[in-house]
Amino acid sequence: MDKNMIVKIIVAVALIAGGWWWFTRRNGEEDFQRAMESMKTVTSFRAQMVSSDGQATFIEHECPSSSRTKSPDSEQVQVGTEMYYRYASGGWTRSGEPVEHPDLVCRRLSTGQQTDPFPPLVELTRRGLMKQGSVVRVGGVKCREWEIQIVHPLGTRKETVCLSTDDFRPVQWKVEGATTTYSDYNKPMNIRAPEAAALTEQ
Repeated sequence: MDKNMIVKIIVAVALIAGGWWWFTRRNGEEDFQRAMESMKTVTSFRAQMVSSDGQATFIEHECPSSSRTKSPDSEQVQVGTEMYYRYASGGWTRSGEPVEHPDLVCRRLSTGQQTDPFPPLVELTRRGLMKQGSVVRVGGVKCREWEIQIVHPLGTRKETVCLSTDDFRPVQWKVEGATTTYSDYNKPMNIRAPEAAALTEQ
């Protein structure tokens, strides 16, 4: 095989590989744009966050004004500007300190802004190199995995976001050993303040 043929083969392989990379990246950007639009209509959700050491935290949030967070050693309920908390070994206490209103999360979602506990979709789209992964099922929901690399001065951060094949909302997010799984979008949460008889004041 002569050198010209070898060069042609190498160029052809490079073009095919480059085209495939661009195709998957373009589709990833399109899916993430759809995800950002879909998140604007979210009014409630559940999330389970499992840290790298296996500790699980559960979150429920319902617009405009209620949320519940539960970890192995504590639980917190917020309704409007009132916050209630308890530790595993005690009863409920109403906090007298000002707290962030849950409505801020709703407003951020409705305007396409980044808000916890969701992946930073805008940053990942702008700065990440995306690789299309498999279609899997998480909690009975079918989603497509996107493997993302973000290069920054201290190194490379790798993340995996699984977007629903139906509405493109995040179903699961993996980053730095932690995994967050999302469910029950726009379903009623029924979050209520603890009974007055169970409360002590801070």
